[in-house]
Amino acid sequence: MMKKRFRAFIGFLFAALLSAVFLTSCNTEHADVPSQGLKFRSNGDGTCALVGMGTCMDTDLVIPSEHDGDL
Repeated sequence: MMKKRFRAFIGFLFAALLSAVFLTSCNTEHADVPSQGLKFRSNGDGTCALVGMGTCMDTDLVIPSEHDGDL
């Protein structure tokens, strides 16, 4: 019983460490580049709405200020 708890604890620590390393190593240098693959729809008035993630896999989304001519 103690070995199972110890292994679970070590597994948790390892996962937490990997998460911390991954999150701190993300490239924030290009934070002004809009995320690719997001789904939008036109509101018909020159604006658009974000309606889904589409194929975007970014952990930090950068919403573009303009999409296909719509604001």
